[in-house]
Amino acid sequence: MLSVPAAPVTAPALGGLAGVRMRLGQSPHPKERIGALREAMRHGEAGLELIARALRQDREWPVRHCAWELLLESGRGELATAGPPMRDLGGAAGVRTLYEQGKRHFACARLRGAALGAMVLAGANLRGADLAGADLVEVNLAGADLREADLRGVVPGGVNVRGARLSAHTRLDDGMRCIWELQNRGGRGRDLSGADLGAADLAGVDLDGAGLDRINLRRAVLQGASLAAASLRKANLAGALLADADLRAACLAGALLAGADLRGADLREANLADANLGSADFTGADLRGACLDRVFLGKIRLDATTRLDERLRRIWRILAGEMAGANLAGMDFADTRLWGADLRGADLRGVNLHGADLREADLSGADLSGADLGGAYLVSARLQGTKLGEARGLEARSRLVWQLQNAGGRDRDLSGADLRGARLRDIDLGGARLRGAHLRQANLERANLAGADLSGADLRWSRLVGADLSGANLTGAELEYANAGLANFQQADLARANCFSAALNRADLRFAILDGANLGHANLQGAAYDGCRRLNTQIRQTVLPDGVRYSQKKPSWW
Repeated sequence: MLSVPAAPVTAPALGGLAGVRMRLGQSPHPKERIGALREAMRHGEAGLELIARALRQDREWPVRHCAWELLLESGRGELATAGPPMRDLGGAAGVRTLYEQGKRHFACARLRGAALGAMVLAGANLRGADLAGADLVEVNLAGADLREADLRGVVPGGVNVRGARLSAHTRLDDGMRCIWELQNRGGRGRDLSGADLGAADLAGVDLDGAGLDRINLRRAVLQGASLAAASLRKANLAGALLADADLRAACLAGALLAGADLRGADLREANLADANLGSADFTGADLRGACLDRVFLGKIRLDATTRLDERLRRIWRILAGEMAGANLAGMDFADTRLWGADLRGADLRGVNLHGADLREADLSGADLSGADLGGAYLVSARLQGTKLGEARGLEARSRLVWQLQNAGGRDRDLSGADLRGARLRDIDLGGARLRGAHLRQANLERANLAGADLSGADLRWSRLVGADLSGANLTGAELEYANAGLANFQQADLARANCFSAALNRADLRFAILDGANLGHANLQGAAYDGCRRLNTQIRQTVLPDGVRYSQKKPSWW
């Protein structure tokens, strides 16, 4: 209830409802009219009608505001059909100035769409305020009165509404209501799967055992939060602040944690299988007993205070480039992601690499004798001089790549061979028969493919930079999105080849056959094309050798 000093008595001394009506209609003093409104509360329905009329018609905001509050407190809010008596306080700048002056009474303020980001409004009276669409990012509304306020469509990232008062008539979206509930009541055991709480302030919130699968908590503040045994499968926690959080036995399988701050977090027995840790910070964290199967640890931050099993620390050291030439014989690296690992000359005899992903790893000169390589991905690894004596489970594709890297493939029949993603840089494949071969995403940089038969081969997204394809047969080959810049295609047959969006910049196409080839969206800038046959060659949005992108109309010189 509003505290109003005694009003001067200027109206005729008339009691009862008639006196109330007279003071409301004739008194020039707002304080006297407010007093009359309070007296009207004692006159039942007739008095409430007078209060509702004052809300609609009185010329002074304090009187209208008092009428509105009295109707709400009477339980007859439906009589306030005019809604809250709104007022202009100068927008965000005005409210900020008033707050800094010690003012806290901003009830019914017009703040729709206001930029309130990072403002401190703790304890403010915003009852009935119009905050629809306002920017509340990092706004401190702790202990604020938000009853009957309109908070629909606000941007709530980082907003603090701990202790804030709501009512049944506070209008807000599900996300904002969820943030208020979590900050004030916690979320232990609650199912919030799939919710969007990006950038939410959930510091210290109890979420033990909560169902948070596929939830968006990107850049959320969860410092000191309790998430023990919570289910966070495939959750988005990229850039989230999880320092000192309790994640014991939590399931984070497949979660995105790139850039997350997990300093000092407790992750004992947590399941992080298949998670994307990116450059997450685990300084001082406890990862003992955690499952990190198929997780790439190469970019994460650890230090001497990080507690983790010796196996995981060894994997991290491998990815940090500290284990080239090391003795790792007999060790277990099953189901690990060792992308780009430098294991040159390492002793890997009898090592368990079952299901390990070694793409782009350098195993040149390493000894893998007796190792378990079942299901291991090795096709893009560097395997020159690698010893594979009695290695178990090596896939045929990986063994073929190993053979080609060490003995080349000149004049070899590799028709239909599966060499997808294979590392074949600088390999001699001159005259090889690769008809219909699967070379999608293969790295053939600077490879010798002169005179090779690649008719019908799949070379989509392959890397052919600087490769020698002179005289090669590429009829009907698929070269979509291939990077063949600086490649030598002299006298090569590319009839009906699909080169859509291929990079052929500065390639040598002299005397090549391009009859019926699709060069749509391809880049031929700087390419040499003297003597090149181009009957029915398709160009659509193609960058031709002069550096100009052409549509279907060909220039006369082409």
